[in-house]
Amino acid sequence: MSTIPRTIRGGRAVPFPKAAGGAGNAVHEGWIYVACGIVDGHASGTVSWFDEFDPDTRTWRRLHDAPRPRDHFSAVVSEGRLHLLGGRNTSHHEPGNFTAFFGAVIPEADVYGFGTGKWFTLPDRLIVQTAALVEGRHGVGAAVLDDGICFATGSGGRGGGPGLSSAEVFTPDR
Repeated sequence: MSTIPRTIRGGRAVPFPKAAGGAGNAVHEGWIYVACGIVDGHASGTVSWFDEFDPDTRTWRRLHDAPRPRDHFSAVVSEGRLHLLGGRNTSHHEPGNFTAFFGAVIPEADVYGFGTGKWFTLPDRLIVQTAALVEGRHGVGAAVLDDGICFATGSGGRGGGPGLSSAEVFTPDR
């Protein structure tokens, strides 16, 4: 698990040059990384952007875009790499079926090597099998917490709805 040796002080908003919802965020060696997202709600604009934020200088640097656009996904740092997992392409619509994007899931796992500065796609699909959450969550945040994974907030309805104020922790059997 990465630690954050730098802090953002003063409670000010982090300046962000590109607004995108449903993006993946992660911290590696004190830098903040923001990948992909969607710029126009559920209408259009899923992007493959990838940017790095330096909390000390409060500056952004644009990096090479991810291999494919995605939103509403998980971004995880492991072994010096950033993994973009799951999500969907919310820009996908079909005639007469605006909500077709719910089925436009991204099966590929894209990986960025911090040491090489290059992206690659895992050759096989990553499959994770876990128990179901007690309460379904849309747009949920997740983080490693001790020996488990903490799922915090999100909304209680598919595609949005009332926000949840609860959290759940999944602890895999060892």
